[in-house]
Amino acid sequence: ALAPLLLGTLGRSGRLRETAAGVGGLCDGGVVQRSGYYELHEPGKTNDHYFYWMFESRSKPATDPFILWLTGGPGCSGMLALLNENGPCSVVKDGGALHTVDNPYSWTSNATVLWIDQPTGVGFSYGDAGDYDHDELGVRQ
Repeated sequence: ALAPLLLGTLGRSGRLRETAAGVGGLCDGGVVQRSGYYELHEPGKTNDHYFYWMFESRSKPATDPFILWLTGGPGCSGMLALLNENGPCSVVKDGGALHTVDNPYSWTSNATVLWIDQPTGVGFSYGDAGDYDHDELGVRQ
């Protein structure tokens, strides 16, 4: 219940462009997941897009907590945590092929979690050269 509200609030200072939503797909096919880009509308930014991927709680999405995960650095993709640490699945190599397996210890067992690639230029986030932040001060602004 909180996730759509938060995503709607973000849309007031920028623009959400959801590229995928629904149940199924890659990683934890039993819950609603959303992914896409948040276009920042900030002074000095011209084409700044942050990639996000959100998974609803496996338990009670309407009442479970909402967690925003920002991988530290800055400069490390949130997808690293999603696909290797606290996300609903992990990527494994079986023979020569890569595939995902469920993570029974995922934070999504009891919370809705939103992972973000940030700042611009990290992971799937992108923008013009002038949009890139090169230090913590730039990220803070």
